[in-house]
Amino acid sequence: FKHYPEEMRGDISFVFLGQKQNSREGIRHYKDREPDTAFITRISGLVEHIARSKTSRQLANLLKLHEQLLGEQLEMQPVQERLFADFEGQITSLGAWGGDFVMCVNQAGHESTAAYMKSCGYDVCLRYEEILLV
Repeated sequence: FKHYPEEMRGDISFVFLGQKQNSREGIRHYKDREPDTAFITRISGLVEHIARSKTSRQLANLLKLHEQLLGEQLEMQPVQERLFADFEGQITSLGAWGGDFVMCVNQAGHESTAAYMKSCGYDVCLRYEEILLV
């Protein structure tokens, strides 16, 4: 993520949800499933594209696909569908799905994301620069 262009960084925020998930449980849930090499190949390629995104729109579209694929594979509803269905942009879980932090991409910028999250009861909304070492 540190390689994202400056103009994208203002559109990326990280929100603390305070819903700590046990990472071991998440890993066990995944490992209990039959290995799917096609899925692993597809998701790995997608992550490479996410890391090389050049625009906020491209990043949001790739993250949406990533969340959909993981949701299908894990048989879990993505966090945006569950908690933030009306968010203008894309939200993705970080760490074990449904955990403490989400990453938000909103072309309206951080202030818009922070205001939206505050209206949903989430007060900790950090700018890209506050959470990532660049």
